[in-house]
Amino acid sequence: MIKETLEALNSASGSLQDVARRLKITQDELRGRLDVLESHGYVEKRDMATPDCGGTCCGCNASCNMSDGMFSYYITNKGMRAIFRPAKHNS
Repeated sequence: MIKETLEALNSASGSLQDVARRLKITQDELRGRLDVLESHGYVEKRDMATPDCGGTCCGCNASCNMSDGMFSYYITNKGMRAIFRPAKHNS
């Protein structure tokens, strides 16, 4: 669930609705996943009224996606490592 959600968030641009559609889950389920990811340090929820990047969220390549209102979810370094970590193989 962690890697799948982070990959969808990282590759999507636009709204949480787009991410939820990609994952084939409801927006409420996605918000629940994002709450869990945030509590474990994989994403940060940021207030876009004062964006850290200095932009106005017009579609840059940052690892964030718009949420409800003026918030975005930013994938942390820990989250990016989880996306690109090779899968463990059971031998």
